[in-house]
Amino acid sequence: VDHRPRPGGEINEDRVRFQGTAGDLAEEDFVVLFLGDSFTFGDTLAYEDSYPYAFEDVVSGFDCTAPVRSVNAGWVSASPLLALRLLREIGPEYRPNLVVYALDMTDFHDDLRYEQRLREGGDLEIDTGEAFVQLLVRGLPGLSAHGPRLRELRGVFRSRDEEGHEGQVPLPRDRFFATAQPLERSVAHIEDGVIKNLSALHDLTETLGASMALVVYPRAYQYSMEESPRSWESHRYEAMGPWVREPFRYFRERVDRLPYPVLDMLPAFDSADEFPLFREDDPHWNEAGARLMAESVARWTAESGLIPCHVPTD
Repeated sequence: VDHRPRPGGEINEDRVRFQGTAGDLAEEDFVVLFLGDSFTFGDTLAYEDSYPYAFEDVVSGFDCTAPVRSVNAGWVSASPLLALRLLREIGPEYRPNLVVYALDMTDFHDDLRYEQRLREGGDLEIDTGEAFVQLLVRGLPGLSAHGPRLRELRGVFRSRDEEGHEGQVPLPRDRFFATAQPLERSVAHIEDGVIKNLSALHDLTETLGASMALVVYPRAYQYSMEESPRSWESHRYEAMGPWVREPFRYFRERVDRLPYPVLDMLPAFDSADEFPLFREDDPHWNEAGARLMAESVARWTAESGLIPCHVPTD
């Protein structure tokens, strides 16, 4: 299940796409750790064109009170559950100030599938155990004040795990189920997987002393009839079908109840002047699509006070 990239080239010893190590991040750096799947990783894109490093490039032109450094910890077919497991391992070492998870439309199915496999293998434990131990070992400043909260979180995550096992909903057959049917038919699956794991990711991020933000972006078929006409996945969905935007409705209707801020990227893609933003024969962004993502996330995080920067006025 934890199918992370092998070290080598652009993949460092922690198996993340970062040309350096945690030790290369300076004390004064404001570290943004990006989590997500192949879109975040930058599948088919050069290192500097992947959206986390395009984000760093955009932010370098802002007025910032600290250097903003990006760490691209996305990888192919990851999901919130797998990102949670990764953050539990590397979070204390990289000490992020902000964790940004970019949600893909396949995450809704992948999270349920991975959880099912982990349960079958007896390896699901969703808690802060490893991060808790590493934080104690490193003796991070102010840790003692979080002691009761850390112990509380360990119990909460374990109880969530036990509760979820009994009431788990069946795994949908369609990997794109969330965009192929009315929202009301998907809610239980969405909340039993992605929302539960994003909540745990948020709690762990807080334990690490960081903030978390969620970015929800569209696939090509959710905003255009012309994008990715020869994508190898095109047979699995209906471009601009009647339910393709239902996941965005979910977050739009519930954003005020979520513990983390949410950026809806659908309007940015809908109003984009540039075309294409995706590859013709592949579901992933081209350089222009990744740049649009980076520019939008950079401006939003700055304007929301999530990074110590101001967008310069012309």
